[in-house]
Amino acid sequence: MEPTTRMTFDSSTGMSVERIVVPVTLDHRYDRGVSAAAALAERFDLPMRLVCVDLGTGDSVELERGASLEATRHAVVAAHPALEVDDLVLTGAGDPAVALAGQLEDGDLVVLATEAMEGPAGSFAQHLVGNSSSPVLMFGPAADLGDLDGDVMVAVDGSVLAERSIPAAFGFASALGSNITLVEVVSSVVSDHVRRLKERGERVSENAYIRDLAERLDDRRVSWKVVHHDDPALALSEAAREADAAMIVMSTHGREGFVAQVFNSIALETVRYSRCPVLVRRPVSEPLTAIAG
Repeated sequence: MEPTTRMTFDSSTGMSVERIVVPVTLDHRYDRGVSAAAALAERFDLPMRLVCVDLGTGDSVELERGASLEATRHAVVAAHPALEVDDLVLTGAGDPAVALAGQLEDGDLVVLATEAMEGPAGSFAQHLVGNSSSPVLMFGPAADLGDLDGDVMVAVDGSVLAERSIPAAFGFASALGSNITLVEVVSSVVSDHVRRLKERGERVSENAYIRDLAERLDDRRVSWKVVHHDDPALALSEAAREADAAMIVMSTHGREGFVAQVFNSIALETVRYSRCPVLVRRPVSEPLTAIAG
């Protein structure tokens, strides 16, 4: 499907994607996302920047990285001759994710492949999201690197922070010519509580929140779905697979520290399980308004 527009992630500021940035580690486990990023850049006629984020501390390391990165750039251009591609080597000690975040500009979309592994220091992806306001499109170990075709699935949980990922979903859906599916995962505890309230004659519905959210958006492209499951990450990835979704869109709930709790427990696990990429972004400051149109 041919795109009709560039991706716009935040209707209140009108921020559009102007460049795709790809961290390159020179490790095939993580650099497999380069081809997916190149295909996305070609599809939307966007320039692409390759950034080596595996930091070294000497001239010999810099020369080696520079030569390898240049070879990667030549390979991308050979496969996609129309692409405008440049590259950058970051040198010196420090946190690679923080270093990359410092290089990002307004209008950058980061595309990366990740093993979505947890550890005492957290993952590169986690640190990048925690230190940058740029959207990050992650291809996990099970993700298909093919075309982004299908609906855009948005994970919501009743919180305002989760709803702030919706503008990004609208941006991608408009660019891809796709529909949007809002998905809420309801645990057995909540379902049992609602059932008991109904048995007592209370007028309650576990679908009330997501149905109201869809009505507030008031857009024919938007549908909604409630999934009953006690593991939100597994439920989201399975729902996306069943729907053959193009991607899952999620919002983290804060910066470093709290991101370590929320991102690791839900978003990072979703990236690990999902067969489609997961778009993650720290929530924008504006509340959800009328973003459909």
